[in-house]
Amino acid sequence: MIRFRPWVAVVSGICCLALLSGISAAADTAPSKVLLFPFTIHAEKDLSFLNNGIQSMLAARLSRQGVVEVTRARQPVADEAEALEIGAARGATHVLTGTLTIFGNSVSTDAAMLDVRSKQARVRFSEAGAESGDVIRHVDQLARRINQEVFAVAPKAAVAASAPQPTKPEPAAAAATAAATAVPAKTAAPSPKPAEGPQIWKSNLLNTALCGLTAGDVNGDGVVELAAIDTEAVYVYRRTGDDLTQLSIYKADRGDRLIGVDAADLNANGKVELYLTALGSGGQLASFVLEWDGSLLRNIARDLNWYFRALDAPGGSRVLIGQQRGSVMTASTTPELEDQNRLFRGAVVELAWRGDRLEPGAKIAVPQGMNVFGFTLGDALNDGRQVLVGFDDNNHLVIVGDTGRREYKSPGSFGGSLNYLEYPSGSQFTAADRYYLPLRVHVADLDGDGANDIVAARNKDQARNLLSRYRQFGSGQLVCLGWEKIALKEKWASEPVADFVADTTLADFDGDGRP
Repeated sequence: MIRFRPWVAVVSGICCLALLSGISAAADTAPSKVLLFPFTIHAEKDLSFLNNGIQSMLAARLSRQGVVEVTRARQPVADEAEALEIGAARGATHVLTGTLTIFGNSVSTDAAMLDVRSKQARVRFSEAGAESGDVIRHVDQLARRINQEVFAVAPKAAVAASAPQPTKPEPAAAAATAAATAVPAKTAAPSPKPAEGPQIWKSNLLNTALCGLTAGDVNGDGVVELAAIDTEAVYVYRRTGDDLTQLSIYKADRGDRLIGVDAADLNANGKVELYLTALGSGGQLASFVLEWDGSLLRNIARDLNWYFRALDAPGGSRVLIGQQRGSVMTASTTPELEDQNRLFRGAVVELAWRGDRLEPGAKIAVPQGMNVFGFTLGDALNDGRQVLVGFDDNNHLVIVGDTGRREYKSPGSFGGSLNYLEYPSGSQFTAADRYYLPLRVHVADLDGDGANDIVAARNKDQARNLLSRYRQFGSGQLVCLGWEKIALKEKWASEPVADFVADTTLADFDGDGRP
């Protein structure tokens, strides 16, 4: 399996988890085997010769010696079911099939990368172009998406650099950030850029492709640990000097995909529970809860129909909130989403343990269009009120007062994520559309001046949020904002990293009693 080599950096109190582009293959991991079928070509004349070029390009871009093996089938297939059947017979882990439609100068490329074992699509690709030469661009985009989303390969990256030392040091312990790579972007930082910025400390490299993180005292030793996830496992790390040491690993059930991790000590035993939001192989929620049993992580609840998110509460505690996933039952009794509106069902609620079960409690009012992800509650305006701070559909930061009235909307966009849920598209060209999950946002007093700040990621989408199914970020950074009478003002921003910030968390990493 291909994995990134991430590292954690402390940015003058902001702990940044960054993925450094460096691919490694575990010696005991069998290589993925991709069976590449010729594309079915629809055109006014015979263009079957194009298949050789398409297959050669895809094979060259996907192959990794000892990690990904690509073989080429001789004949196209009639449908995905046939591709999966042939792939299973030939020992493939994945099959890639597609169609190419060319009429005049117009071209349309549609493809699917399928997991043979789960029979699920890992990537669905659909692009149109105004000239026949766009086929090359489409193939390149398809290969890039497969490398990123299936094999966790990132674009090329270099090393991290530190931002200028602030004139007034920020307190230790604030936010942790998961980024796809960790290099200063060549694009200019947003203007105006504050003079003060965070200083970066970098940990040792970590040999996995992390996509989410949280923090808390996992083992009850009084020290905050870092819990992080890739799509398949949960990892717990302890900071020892300038390095991170892995304490434990817990692998999710085969075929499940982890999309979120949160920490909260709801049972008040001095150890946080880890709440994992996970999707099962059939698309249903298969969330679960882990707790430290003295030597390792133990599953204390499984197959839960909850999306989880933990919010910081006044007094330093955390509350767990959740929302269920909607489904309809088909004749085969397999849950199947009707449309995007059924991805989230019912109200956002507080969750609490009653015996050995997580049960819903008080409802939390959120604006229309928002869900359990991408918002927090806190005194962001520093007037004593608990307001909601979150992202709207276009990734603008909004502040909603305690009466439900929107009090602020940022002129620019923040957040931006590659973590998504799929739902039926209703299109003849693609089977599924995507809903991209919003990132976290935090409210806390970071500099000890008695006024709360807002901390959020700001990722630059190269498509400017114009494409519903496709996202590619050119850079990302962490931003600290403060309320100034009528609007939010940027107090500082970290140096941009190439690609994007994938997740953030606030925690007391230095033990001084404040985030």
